[in-house]
Amino acid sequence: MRVALVAWNDRLAPLFDTAVWWILVDCTVEGREIRRMECLMERTPQEKARRAVELEVDLLLCGAISRSLEVFLQERRIQVRSFLSGGLDELVEACRREEFDQRPFVMPGCRSRCRNRQRNGFLDGDERPRRPGHGQKRRS
Repeated sequence: MRVALVAWNDRLAPLFDTAVWWILVDCTVEGREIRRMECLMERTPQEKARRAVELEVDLLLCGAISRSLEVFLQERRIQVRSFLSGGLDELVEACRREEFDQRPFVMPGCRSRCRNRQRNGFLDGDERPRRPGHGQKRRS
């Protein structure tokens, strides 16, 4: 499995769209891993997403990500785990154990609501729009 972690120093970057580096981790059947860094500085957010597809990334771990990029990646069978935070080594280990929803990895101020966005613009099956006026028709 190939995992891409959007990096900022030795931690997960807070926003995929503006990230400068990512770490690619290939986890082998034997439990070993191969890591490499790639610079994303000169790339637009759309180019970063296309690059993830080119590299055959299976799982992207990031802080926030724009909804259009998240949908683009998911439509290409890349699993996106967003609104996470923490150290890169800890997140790689959590990836092995599939424990992303644990409190230490949830982005501060986000809780679980941010990660459970749905395509229709509502949260957690809620019937309210996320933002005032979002999804409502304008009056003439």
